[in-house]
Amino acid sequence: KEAEFWKVQAEYAFKKKMMKKGCLEFPKSREIAVGEWNELGMAEGGHSYTSIEELKNIWIPYSIKMKLSKNKELEVYNWDESSELGMLEDQESTYVYDLMATVVHILDSRTGGSLVGHIKVGETYHQRKE
Repeated sequence: KEAEFWKVQAEYAFKKKMMKKGCLEFPKSREIAVGEWNELGMAEGGHSYTSIEELKNIWIPYSIKMKLSKNKELEVYNWDESSELGMLEDQESTYVYDLMATVVHILDSRTGGSLVGHIKVGETYHQRKE
């Protein structure tokens, strides 16, 4: 039962990502089967997630890079420590934020939904637990 719930969540996230990139429009009367997702393309500038299996390997990044584009849209990217901020073309409107906590609301009509929190703790916390 729990595995089915997470499968539905991954499918929903995938569909939402594809719709946001403008690659996919869902007709109201027909859902796209999981097997058809492999044939979908991705708009330029975005990462192509061709299956639910790829989405299962995604995790919350330690840091994110946020940039205000020239047309005033907010662009959010994963950020890793190996990247250099100096290489960015427009440093004035680009910022890197460390994620310390996130809260996600999971919609579930059966239970009314759930809140899930992710909290980044330091190495000393894990050492104390052991």
